[in-house]
Amino acid sequence: MWIILYAVGLITFLVWWLSSPFYWRKRRVPHSIPFPFLGNSLSVLTNGPLESNILNYRKFSGERYFGMHMFTRPTLVVRDPELIQRILVKDFEYFTSHGLYANQDRDPGGGNLFHIYGQQWKEMRAKLSPFFTPAKVKVMLSYADKTISKLINVIDKKTIDNKPIEMAQILMNVTTDVITQAVFGIETDTFENEDSVFSKIAKEMFKPTITLRIFVSQISPWLYDLCKFYIFGKEGTEKVVEIVRKTIDYRRKNNVRMQDFLQGMMDLVDNNNGLQSTQKYFPDNTRVPCYDVETLISQALVLYAAGVETSALTMTYFLYEIATNPEIQEKCRSEINNIEKESAGGDITIGDISKLVYLGAALQETLRLHSPVTLITRECTKNYKMPGSDLIIEKGTIIHMTPNGVQLDPKYYPEPEKFKPERFLNQEQIIGGSFFPFGLGPRTCIGMGLAYGEMKLVTAKLLQRYEFSPCSMTDGRSGTYDLLKTPINGMWLNVRPISKKNQ
Repeated sequence: MWIILYAVGLITFLVWWLSSPFYWRKRRVPHSIPFPFLGNSLSVLTNGPLESNILNYRKFSGERYFGMHMFTRPTLVVRDPELIQRILVKDFEYFTSHGLYANQDRDPGGGNLFHIYGQQWKEMRAKLSPFFTPAKVKVMLSYADKTISKLINVIDKKTIDNKPIEMAQILMNVTTDVITQAVFGIETDTFENEDSVFSKIAKEMFKPTITLRIFVSQISPWLYDLCKFYIFGKEGTEKVVEIVRKTIDYRRKNNVRMQDFLQGMMDLVDNNNGLQSTQKYFPDNTRVPCYDVETLISQALVLYAAGVETSALTMTYFLYEIATNPEIQEKCRSEINNIEKESAGGDITIGDISKLVYLGAALQETLRLHSPVTLITRECTKNYKMPGSDLIIEKGTIIHMTPNGVQLDPKYYPEPEKFKPERFLNQEQIIGGSFFPFGLGPRTCIGMGLAYGEMKLVTAKLLQRYEFSPCSMTDGRSGTYDLLKTPINGMWLNVRPISKKNQ
């Protein structure tokens, strides 16, 4: 028995040794030497995803791209902004997939817009895009006003004793409440109850095991299924499914209509009722979308997951940067106050946020320095000749692009560690493909407009009322093994109310 096991192990090792280690060498691509079976994944396990990506990026300084192995799967890491632009935008037809596996039969979130690809993605994106027009975004942002009023009340109470305030969780409460109402039409109050069902769902979706789930989904679909993983976690997914089904049932029984994402999806399902094609698969072997409640649930799940954490983290790091750069904080506040005066002393409104140019630049600079998304991935869906070389990227090859690597490269951003919003006041100066915290091209985050609008509105109203400064507990470092770039110890800041007389 043991002899057979040793023989199988030896044969497996020889097969690996004769193929994987020489994959990139045979193609004359600069690469890291892989370990048996682990490939180059050891760096991720020891340094964490963010630090590993940056270390690898800097190791191959001067190269347009380099090769590595995620366990035994060949992966090409693209460093050059021009090539990033080609892959994500101009030559998108060769890279329509994120390269992430999801089980669409077992997992209610499996058919979400982020994970599907090809013709299935193209049709679904076309159906969902009308939900994110400027007019629809404006309606969804209207839900933020009541939440911001609660936010201000909470901070006002906390400033009474003149002690530092932990802002990361407070901002997470804001985005949880806003996105819950924008997606599900359900009013929550996580300020009063941080253990509310939607707070628990958000925490469940982004607990540390999500890094493992995504990692496995990219390298081994069979192992992913063997472990019975759910994209957004089994418990969080089941809670969302229950809430969505109850909400749909209530609205239909009571003839209730809302102006939220869920209502738009319900209308989409109703309008396509009876029109479903008998065709199950497109020619590219992707599924023909079924416009049913299951599809509705998948899209609601991904929008909720994407909308809560990333916006909260960006605003958290924005407050950190303006607290440690008071002159920039004052420039942002001055712009806000000038617009407030133009509105006859009224409060900043949704209609004003497009005028906040410098604040918008400061948020973009925050995303450059602290992109919550640490890795953008694609899978080559048909053989592709790399521009400017003889390299043929084979179908099935995974492509990695690192926002935190490119966006901190002094070649594209002089003094990259400095917080300088002026970089983004002239967008023409930004090199194409060098700034992509939300991705680029056809697969750019569909909710990007909503995210920017929410962040500008919340931060503008905070700066109108409070001055932020660092304290002894302020810590800008991020956690090692978090999927998204997250402050390791929260974000503690001094917060001082500003009286109208001092503005």
